[in-house]
Amino acid sequence: MPGRRLFAGVILLLLLDLIIVFGNQGPQRLNLGVILREYYGVVYTDQPALPARHAYFDSEQIVVSIEIANTTDRSHRISPTGYSLKEFRVITRQSPVPGQVGRLVMDPQGRLLAGGIVSEVDGGRPFDLEPQASVTWRATFETEAVPGYYEFQILPETLSADMPISPQATLIRYEMRQINTVAAQAEMARRRVIREYNFGTDDTVADAVSTLLGVYPESAVAYQITGMVAERGKRTAEARAAYSQAIQLLSTGADRLQVQNANRRETQSLLSGLKKALQALP
Repeated sequence: MPGRRLFAGVILLLLLDLIIVFGNQGPQRLNLGVILREYYGVVYTDQPALPARHAYFDSEQIVVSIEIANTTDRSHRISPTGYSLKEFRVITRQSPVPGQVGRLVMDPQGRLLAGGIVSEVDGGRPFDLEPQASVTWRATFETEAVPGYYEFQILPETLSADMPISPQATLIRYEMRQINTVAAQAEMARRRVIREYNFGTDDTVADAVSTLLGVYPESAVAYQITGMVAERGKRTAEARAAYSQAIQLLSTGADRLQVQNANRRETQSLLSGLKKALQALP
């Protein structure tokens, strides 16, 4: 468990999205896909209603990956035109706000994956995309945070290539929610814990765990992450105590928000993983 990013259920969603981008492999195709990233599922509140696949809260950052995958058998030239907001256009398909406009704020560089090697591509410079390679741009998606269902489509605007770019998975669908219940506060705090574990330091994780337990003391996830950080730091006794507490909260149903709202299979998987982690401690 230590050293790994969380969570398996969210990884499955991302894999399904990537299958859409890479799976439609015609002989002459550059596939474009858009994926919501750095998203940690819904555990402590009700799941988003279809067709939404994600739920955000009004103070939460929405991170998007825009990916072009070369599924052909030869290299193709990708030509940005200055790497500005105009590289891609955002089309509003559904929104609770009349005249809603979404905006992408792009990171300055893209990530190129070719032959198992990751490198960076400079924003506005043309580059060659090798066969079976992909390029990914990260962006934050900005729009008004009014509660309701949103659906946007992201398509190339000025970005071009030496062959047509084929949109395959370009819709983002999500619910926007308010932080107006204890469960919503706990959910936001849980997501912060996972984000800090994945990208932060032990100190920022500890601060996030403290906030989560202050909102929701019965959080098994808080103790799970405490145990993982302790195990990573070779603090075996602390890890054992944290894992044991997390197991007890799940086994007894004391973590009622997890038991009532999360996918049952994922909860059982979490419990099983905690037991294995506890048994594996020296």
